[in-house]
Amino acid sequence: MAFLLSLLTALVMLSYGPVPSLGCDLSQNHILASRKTFVLLGQMRRLSPFFCLKDRKDFRIPQEMVDSSQLQKVQTISVLHEMLQQTFNLFHTEGASAAWNTTLLDQLHSGLSQQLDDLETCLVQA
Repeated sequence: MAFLLSLLTALVMLSYGPVPSLGCDLSQNHILASRKTFVLLGQMRRLSPFFCLKDRKDFRIPQEMVDSSQLQKVQTISVLHEMLQQTFNLFHTEGASAAWNTTLLDQLHSGLSQQLDDLETCLVQA
């Protein structure tokens, strides 16, 4: 679980790092939601890594995208959206609600939902 939470934390950090540099008009609320999500994930580090082994995902960006000289804005936002969506889905499982404090989990769901909505708006703008 520690590795999984570290990975998810990194994904959340990615979601508010590169998007503003893509020229997308994200609100300050999106950045605040990302930071709150980051803090919540840190508070949720309590389970053994073995608990979530069955929920593993391969979050790697396809090699052809990494090798290209420049990622297009829409593709980058789409990848960030998909990573957040997968994180949201992972924490919406039955096991997640049994494993973590429901108050923290509800706050995490809300924050991730806000970030997903912001990125969807960003995709429309692009």
